[in-house]
Amino acid sequence: MLEYVSQLPGVTQGFPFDNKTLVFKVGNKAKEKIFALLNIEDFKSVNLKCNPERSVQLRSEFEGVIPGWHMNKKHWNTV
Repeated sequence: MLEYVSQLPGVTQGFPFDNKTLVFKVGNKAKEKIFALLNIEDFKSVNLKCNPERSVQLRSEFEGVIPGWHMNKKHWNTV
């Protein structure tokens, strides 16, 4: 997943919060938006931003997709 996401056009990555939470952003510097976060020291899941309607649909389709852990549950899923 890291390799795939890193190769998407316009994607940047970094550690804006601490040295273990890897954050992926998209957009220009003035309007960067976070779309994925994961813990690189204890990788068990990834938080992914999603359209609110699609978020609910994915949760109902896949057992491994749950409302975003420590995130806005309307816009984020944890996989």
